[in-house]
Amino acid sequence: VLLGSPDDTAVVPRVGLRDQGAGITEAVAHLLGLGHRRVAYVSGPPELQHTRVRRAAFEGALRKAGLRPFAVLPTDFSERRAVGATEALLDSADRPTAIVYANDSMAVCGIGTAQRAGLAVPRDVSVVGYDNLPLGSWLHPRLTTVDQQVQRVGAAAARMLLALCGEEVEDTALAERPRLVVRESTGPALT
Repeated sequence: VLLGSPDDTAVVPRVGLRDQGAGITEAVAHLLGLGHRRVAYVSGPPELQHTRVRRAAFEGALRKAGLRPFAVLPTDFSERRAVGATEALLDSADRPTAIVYANDSMAVCGIGTAQRAGLAVPRDVSVVGYDNLPLGSWLHPRLTTVDQQVQRVGAAAARMLLALCGEEVEDTALAERPRLVVRESTGPALT
């Protein structure tokens, strides 16, 4: 059983969410609705398919609103690189008012880096993560994040594996999309 984003080239049963870019698109729409116009993205390695899909969604959502990305900084998903990317963004004279991170671990580092720089989240900079890890709901401020519904994907994969032990099964790619979980790390943009 292949676990991940479904595609039409797989020759084995697969399970995953459709439209990996939908969560990023929803996050950008949320930030634009709060008045943010200088939105940056701290992404993962460009050689990964989901990184490319999410970056395209990020850039497309901003273009649709008549904006261009403030900055896109690729990383290796590590906390160390997230801190470095955040410092570079916040040290610029015209810093972003919002930063979207490719995962929650990096977003947690982004919040900490902003706070150590004397900035308040979300007053001075809004932060959005991706994955909806439990840690995000324990932060202060609680992290706004994209939920990939990994528990549902995992349960569907387990059901498919059990069915494969006894009989042929149909492809069960989940029709759900990632969804934004709005918490306290996003707020209105300061002008």
